[in-house]
Amino acid sequence: MSSVSARRASALGLISMALLLACESSKQQPTPQVATRVLISTTESTLAPGERTTLFAFVEGLGLDNREVSWTLQGPGMLSPGGGRQAVYQADATSTGMVTVVATSVADSRVSATQQLTLAAASTDSIQTFLYDPVCTDQSCRSSVPAGDSARVLVRVKSTYEVASVVARVPDTDREAVLPHLPEPTLSEYFEGRLALQGISQGVHPLEIVVTDTRGNTRVTQARLVVDRPPKGAREAPRSPRIAVSGPLPVLATCTDDGPGCVLELRVRDSPDALARATTRLDTVVDLSAYANSGLYMDLTVSDALGQTERQTMTTSVVANPGLQRVTSVPGVLLDADETRLLFAPRETEGRLPIGLVLQDRASGSIVTTTAPANAPVSSWWLTSIGAVFVLEHALTNPPPMGALFALHGDTGALTTLEPDTRFAVSGVRAAGDYVVWSQGIFLKVRQLSTGTTVTVNLNPSSSASNDVAENGLVAYSLNGTIFTRHGGETHQLTHNVASSFPRTDGTRVVFQQPDARGWTFLTLWTGTSLEALTQPSPVLVSASRKYEVRAGWIAYTDAVDNGPEQVWLRSPTGEVRKVSDFATSSRVEALTADGRVAVRTGSGAQERLLVSREDGTLQDLGLVEGPARWLDGAWHVLWADTLFRVVP
Repeated sequence: MSSVSARRASALGLISMALLLACESSKQQPTPQVATRVLISTTESTLAPGERTTLFAFVEGLGLDNREVSWTLQGPGMLSPGGGRQAVYQADATSTGMVTVVATSVADSRVSATQQLTLAAASTDSIQTFLYDPVCTDQSCRSSVPAGDSARVLVRVKSTYEVASVVARVPDTDREAVLPHLPEPTLSEYFEGRLALQGISQGVHPLEIVVTDTRGNTRVTQARLVVDRPPKGAREAPRSPRIAVSGPLPVLATCTDDGPGCVLELRVRDSPDALARATTRLDTVVDLSAYANSGLYMDLTVSDALGQTERQTMTTSVVANPGLQRVTSVPGVLLDADETRLLFAPRETEGRLPIGLVLQDRASGSIVTTTAPANAPVSSWWLTSIGAVFVLEHALTNPPPMGALFALHGDTGALTTLEPDTRFAVSGVRAAGDYVVWSQGIFLKVRQLSTGTTVTVNLNPSSSASNDVAENGLVAYSLNGTIFTRHGGETHQLTHNVASSFPRTDGTRVVFQQPDARGWTFLTLWTGTSLEALTQPSPVLVSASRKYEVRAGWIAYTDAVDNGPEQVWLRSPTGEVRKVSDFATSSRVEALTADGRVAVRTGSGAQERLLVSREDGTLQDLGLVEGPARWLDGAWHVLWADTLFRVVP
């Protein structure tokens, strides 16, 4: 090829690349941002000497990021800008007449608006107006009205003289409404009505509240009104409100709005830069490697041309742990798992109580959902042989509900009420395999789930029962501080001590706490034939929660020797005892397997670490890991947010 031909080919290649880059750039660049007008609203437009009012400016324009304004004052008084979109004006102590406030768009200085304020002489003929609905301050509106609908207007008026009329109106239109008094005597200062908006175009419009008293005094309060439905966002991925991310995160979301061009933006909270941005549809993969091994909030915000927004928040844990390998994720929050099933909640309360339960088959992916009330939180749950059992807290009432106990049948999704919501609290609920045990009032109840058979034991009215049940149906419980077991219709009393409590059983052995003469507590083991002390008495109260477990003859428990930090110990079925942990901070039992492997937690709060037993009995430190540990498929697993992780060496 000649040098001329080569140069020509090179030039053509550069032109083609430039065209390609220009095309790609045109795809990525957002719609040009143009300021079309500025609207000002104010809390008060007529001021007595020294009075203050707050002014809010709204810059209208499709997709406009920069809605800042500059403020200027024409006339006496003092104007204090704040935040770029609002300002506070204080009237002069002696001046009367009119002043003008000007708000000019920073994005386009050719676009501005003015607001006139009246400086009135000091007078007892005062009228104060407070608008409660609709309220738009800054660029945020508490309420908006679909086009063609009517707007609720709620006003409070404080007046020296009796109020003759309160009128809401849209200036330069025939849209106005007289607002009558609210009928309740205690609300005599409030006026409420509906302002018909038929024929009013979609967008931001000025709103005036005109109050006139019986002496002919009038006050006009400026506000604004949004005629438009807020945008709505739909997030398809990730669907869970809490997620654990171990790699690039796919994000798929859409938005809809009355007008064109609603914008989606994904951002780490408090970060100045967006992770991703799109119009109408956001389909991307986000790299969160910069946030490795940390928790953060990610906000998905949808906004429209009028400044209305909707925000969805995801609590995100960025997992960069070589000891954890992702197995699967669920469209919700993972609550429990076994070799064949996953139990998760599609939603949560703000306090992180799950709402609704879903059973998913791990092999087929098929799901079964509870038919429980849609907004009732679940306070405790267990996987069982037939599906799951759970305690459901009913809708908020006064007095608060005591809770009800249900069984979910995994094959059909049907619910069986084991204990209805009554004035007697359901307590001491525990489940294992085919059995569930609970206390209700003066009754101890155990149910075999596969047969539907319930056995009720009448307890002492003053009892405070704590219970456990093993997979073979043996029940251990505390009645007035005495430990009993019940199995096959036979009851056996293990102790005669007062204040023994919190039994845990594997179907033969029972571990519980009891006090000595000083009131110090220690752990005791019922071997099946006799009692044996596991720990020395300690002034620190022992709790069954994450302190001791018993399974297939193995017992994991905590003990503080010589007043040192609590450490985890392990007793074998043949009675050998060894120390599992030796940390400077107290440790707790997380889980125990049928072959004597232990999962341990140490530390507290955000510094709590998870360690799991290896085959040789040593502990593998997984670091700062949230979520419970489970032994599944011959390996430790962790349930973290929406994801099941497998522990790898």
